[in-house]
Amino acid sequence: MLVFVIPLKSRVASKSWETVSNLLERTLQSVCNQTSPDFQVIVVCHDRPNLQHNYPKVEFLDVNFTPPSRLTPSSGMADQERKLRIGADHASTIAPASHLMFVDADDCVSSNLAEFVKQHQHCHGWFLDQGYEYQDGNPRLKHRKQGFSKICGTSNIVRADLIHQYIEDLQLLETRFAEKRLFHTEIAKAMQARATPLSPLPFPGAVYITDNSENLENQSTLVLQQIRSQPVKLTKFYAMKLYKRLAAQPLTHALQQEFKLYSIAAIGSAQRITTDPRVQQ
Repeated sequence: MLVFVIPLKSRVASKSWETVSNLLERTLQSVCNQTSPDFQVIVVCHDRPNLQHNYPKVEFLDVNFTPPSRLTPSSGMADQERKLRIGADHASTIAPASHLMFVDADDCVSSNLAEFVKQHQHCHGWFLDQGYEYQDGNPRLKHRKQGFSKICGTSNIVRADLIHQYIEDLQLLETRFAEKRLFHTEIAKAMQARATPLSPLPFPGAVYITDNSENLENQSTLVLQQIRSQPVKLTKFYAMKLYKRLAAQPLTHALQQEFKLYSIAAIGSAQRITTDPRVQQ
C-alpha cells in the first residue's frame, strides 16, 4: 500500500488560510483519485484546514511544536521536513504500508501511482524524472521530460523500510533536518549510496504548482525583487518565461481527470470541485 505524507504550513505562517485550504483541497482531491484503493493519506499539520468535503482515506496528524511565525525558504523547509519526519514515523503504524510518497500541500499527483506501486511492491522506489509545471488558471502546462525531481518536492516514492532506516540513521548522526533538503533531493542520493537505488518512474507522476502566492520558492514576484537590478539575470528570467510559454501544451480533459487539476481561482464565485465517488460530501 502507498502512503502519501503531506506537510501543511500553519495558519500563522500563511498569507491566506483560505488559499492554503483550497490548495490542499485540490491536492487531496488528486491523491484520493487513485485507480487502486490501496493507499492512505496522512496530513501533518498545526491547524485543521477549511475543507469542502470529508476524505475517508485521509488522516490528520496534529503537531504541537512551535511553528515559524514568518516563513522564509529556510524556516519553511525546516517546518516542512520536521512534519515529513513525523508523518513518516506515523506511517510505520499503518499496515501494510509498503511505500511512502512525500507530497507538497499544493501539488497534484497521477491517479495511477497506487496501482503502479501495488504491482511493484518489492522495488526500492522511484524518483519522478518527468512531470508537469502548472500555474493556476493557465489553460496550458509544461511537460518537463527530465529533471523534474530536482525542482519539485513531490518527487520521490520510497519503500517504507528504507525510509525508516534512513530517518533512524539521520537521528543517530544528529543531522539537522531541512539543512540539505533531506526529504527531497537528498533521498535519491542516499538510496544510491546505500545500494538501494531509486528508479525513474516510467510516466509523469505529478504536477508542480507554481506561483500560487503560498509557494516557499520560485515565486516570480519574489525572484523579480531579488534580481531587478541585475540585467543579465533579468534577461535570463524573461527568456525562460518565454521558453516555458512556447513549450507548454494544452491542459486537456484527460490530464485534468488524471491529476484532478482545476483552477483554484474559480472556487470563489461558484462550486467547481468535481464530485467523486471516493470523496464523501
